[in-house]
Amino acid sequence: MSSSTSSSSRKTALYTILIAAVTLLPAMGLVNWLTRSAENNAGDIFGIQRIRSVTNALDYMAATEGNTALFIGSSLVKDGFSPRIFDQAVKAANGARVTSFNVGMGNMKPTYQKLLVQRMAEAYAGQHSKARLTLLEFNP
Repeated sequence: MSSSTSSSSRKTALYTILIAAVTLLPAMGLVNWLTRSAENNAGDIFGIQRIRSVTNALDYMAATEGNTALFIGSSLVKDGFSPRIFDQAVKAANGARVTSFNVGMGNMKPTYQKLLVQRMAEAYAGQHSKARLTLLEFNP
């Protein structure tokens, strides 16, 4: 291999890397910008707001006085369980007052549930309290 061929190959490689960087870096920036814009402007498109609202409410749930019930699961729980209706039904059935929480999230995988339940246990331990009832919907 001659030195001119080696120099030519090196220039081609550097030119290829330069073109890739000039093309890929703006594309990556555009994808990040579009994702961030969608998250901020399109509602709960990725479920991020739901996750944040649940994790921000953990201490509130743990500090709630009286009988509490936690319903944890996927979008089946999120969209299908109404704490207001449940609380009213329990009160109508036996006069007991209960405060229930809907902790359902879309695309809830078992590994996510495990992490969420661990965070909830830490929040309740920090408040030295326990939920009276915890129902976990498990959907692999």
